[in-house]
Amino acid sequence: MTSSKLNGEPLSWSLIPHASSLFHEEENMAMQMDNLIHIRFEGRSRDIPQGELDIGQASSDGEIKRALARFLEVPEARFRDYVIDRHETGNITVRPEAVFG
Repeated sequence: MTSSKLNGEPLSWSLIPHASSLFHEEENMAMQMDNLIHIRFEGRSRDIPQGELDIGQASSDGEIKRALARFLEVPEARFRDYVIDRHETGNITVRPEAVFG
């Protein structure tokens, strides 16, 4: 059996990133890039990539509502009574406030 060498030195497998760890790093990056805003508006549900609105988990409720109003081409006031839910996955849900009674 021959050993692999790099520049005349034995090649240590510990220096080579494992394919599975690289896969998980890429998967985590893809998940961050693909986070969605799920919105319930005018009786319809839509999923919009957060990148299209230039917002994320750190965005304020006002910033999210302004971005959605621009995207949907409606006045920002239409979202006055909407609730913003942030999920551990990085996704955001925007929905009408629930009224009971």
